[in-house]
Amino acid sequence: MRSLMVFLALVLAVAAASAGQSPVEVKNPWARPGTRGGNSAVYMEIHNAQPQADHLVAAGTDVAQTVELHETRMEGGMHRMRQVPSIEVPAGGKVELRPGGLHVMLIRLTTPLRVGDRFPLILRFERAGRITVEVEVREQAAGGEHR
Repeated sequence: MRSLMVFLALVLAVAAASAGQSPVEVKNPWARPGTRGGNSAVYMEIHNAQPQADHLVAAGTDVAQTVELHETRMEGGMHRMRQVPSIEVPAGGKVELRPGGLHVMLIRLTTPLRVGDRFPLILRFERAGRITVEVEVREQAAGGEHR
């Protein structure tokens, strides 16, 4: 009887710990510096532990009047940005939001973003729901790497 009670307590503890974990994990969120009234972009890596694909469908923050999901593509020899309705995160996989590719666009900043600043960004996923991340403002180094 005692071993059954210990086993049940262990099962409940593991279930409680697992319940608080999101199946989607966001790593290394960072943004470019920007001036008040200007624009910036947020980049990150999104990992999906779910057995089915998920989609980032929206994002929001108080540091910009408008927040959109964007991609940059090469068209006619020029880089062009366009809004996308969602960003797919494959089942058991990841997607990288990076300069020159997918990103979260911050339009008409309500406050300047300076290197070292931090701000919250709310991400809304189709399956995983809302996830809030803290974004650090960084400069981009040569070669596409960020500091």
